[in-house]
Amino acid sequence: MNQYIHDLYKGLIEVFNSYELTDKSLKEDLKKWKKDFEDFAKNFDDPVAFNNEYWGSELNVRHSNLLTKIAASSLGYFTEKSPKTEEEATFPTIKEFVEQYKVAYNEVKKAGYRKNGELAYEELFNVAKRTNDIIEGQMIIEKERLLWKIVKEDTLDIFKPILEAMDPLFYSLYKPLSLDVEVYEKRENDGELNYYLEINKIRKINESKDHLIKVGLILMIQLYVLKYVLVKEDLYYKLDKKSKDTIAKLIIQRNGLKRALKLVEDFNLTIDDLFNDESLKIWLIFNKTIDLFGKFKYINNPKNYLAIYEILTEEIIPNISIDEILLRKPKNIYYHRLNHRDEEKYIANAKEKVEGINSELAYYKYSDKLDSKSKRHVDLSIIDNINNLII
Repeated sequence: MNQYIHDLYKGLIEVFNSYELTDKSLKEDLKKWKKDFEDFAKNFDDPVAFNNEYWGSELNVRHSNLLTKIAASSLGYFTEKSPKTEEEATFPTIKEFVEQYKVAYNEVKKAGYRKNGELAYEELFNVAKRTNDIIEGQMIIEKERLLWKIVKEDTLDIFKPILEAMDPLFYSLYKPLSLDVEVYEKRENDGELNYYLEINKIRKINESKDHLIKVGLILMIQLYVLKYVLVKEDLYYKLDKKSKDTIAKLIIQRNGLKRALKLVEDFNLTIDDLFNDESLKIWLIFNKTIDLFGKFKYINNPKNYLAIYEILTEEIIPNISIDEILLRKPKNIYYHRLNHRDEEKYIANAKEKVEGINSELAYYKYSDKLDSKSKRHVDLSIIDNINNLII
């Protein structure tokens, strides 16, 4: 059982221990609830998924009903030992009812970053200041959706710091989680939530796949252009008979670029579609990610963006001859990466600066608590796969 769920379970049980329980049928009901809860909890490693399913569920309602009955029983309401009329009976107060959520509240408070979740719990506790009557209190809780707010705000407290640590233009990584955040922010009950989260499963796959395809095309073009430029530069310096071999290599690289552009067409895209998309431009000059979610990236010279576009639109797409390619004077220079030693030094300095910037973000302040949660909700293998494509 997940530690958070285990602590919550202990808290829910502890509430019952504050009452004297003598009624046999209630003892059996409590025993059955404990077993059902344990069986239910085995299905979850993720606290967010657990919260979505538990709060407001039949199991949660049973707990609330049991608490009311056990509290009433301990006060002598309709027991064999001390029968009372309904007028004489004393129900538990709303304060006693909301106390069951104190353990979960304390866990949320200890986390440090779940501020909206804290406020949602405190709003629940404040019901006890508005009324002492258990029935009126439960009507307030239901009418104002206070238990739903706990689920909603506590989940957003986990998701939003992760989103803040991401690059909003890195759609493949950012979009799936942002779609779920959008659902949590707009929906007002668990039925709506579950319905739209199900719809999101398809949307997330489609949108992430669509963007990854475009990123893959861009990275392929970047790689082919690099090889093409290297061979072309090599040819400028070849003044002997070996230049024929180099011309053959240039033709091979040019044909490779043509095939890459044909693949772009096969996806019903144009070069301008790719070059004008703000979420894709960075990948034309991308080298590698610097931090966990790729919010910061180490790139090649930004002027390469124009140089690559020029090569494609003035040398490859027009299908000019090799002679024309070699005689053409470029408007934009293609800049290469730093040498290995300088590059390592530059990246080390960049990482140090990025760590300083990221240290102000909630995710990195509480990374010891959020790391495991981010791995459940974000596919970080996307970053590894992209990094591995760059030579």
